Amino acid sequence: IVENLTVVSQNRDAWAVESVLYYLHRLIAIGTSPTCTVPAYQYLGIFASVTLSRLECLVGDYTGCLHALEPLSTTLHVQDEGKTLSANQVVTTVFAARVSQAYHAGVSYLMLRRYKDAIRTLGEICSLHGFKTGQLRKDQMGKMYDRMIALLAILTHICPGATGRGSSSSSSSSSSSLLEDSVLRTIRDKHGSTLSKIDAGEEGYEDLFMYACPKFVLSAIPDYSKPSS
Repeated sequence: IVENLTVVSQNRDAWAVESVLYYLHRLIAIGTSPTCTVPAYQYLGIFASVTLSRLECLVGDYTGCLHALEPLSTTLHVQDEGKTLSANQVVTTVFAARVSQAYHAGVSYLMLRRYKDAIRTLGEICSLHGFKTGQLRKDQMGKMYDRMIALLAILTHICPGATGRGSSSSSSSSSSSLLEDSVLRTIRDKHGSTLSKIDAGEEGYEDLFMYACPKFVLSAIPDYSKPSS
């Protein structure tokens, strides 16, 4: 760690947020341009959008996080080896990128109080067959799944209409469709006791969020001479 700190302190701009943002924006501008027809550049632009979304979330710019994903919903298509893929289809080919996109977008929706959008985004990824069967819940993906379930525990508790709780019969059918029953069962199994304590007036939201939130970063360059700070 000391050696790494020495290297970084001698190259203070190596991981400066401004520098990383600049290169990501440049990759996106080139790769998602209507005039760009080189598949390699297009792939770089698409995955740079996902990475930029993650970075914006980590520095606390939640609107910027969602804005970074806008190129994925355009008419951008990649033609490679006789196949034509949309930007979103390209992202789904790399599962880690798909999870990162959903997780950081879900966090941003939560922080912007767009609760139903957050539930829809996180619920969709947690409903994948591989996650439900446990095949994909290994190593880092397993940890990410547990974090998303914790976020959904918070969301379904502060927005009960999303699961049909506390809503009229006329609206519960449409709102409850935001989450599959299997995901709701997982939330109850993992965090039911914590949510019951919250209902009883005890604290619990903060612990859930501290467990589920990403590791936020400061946009300012730290003082590497004081590692403890």
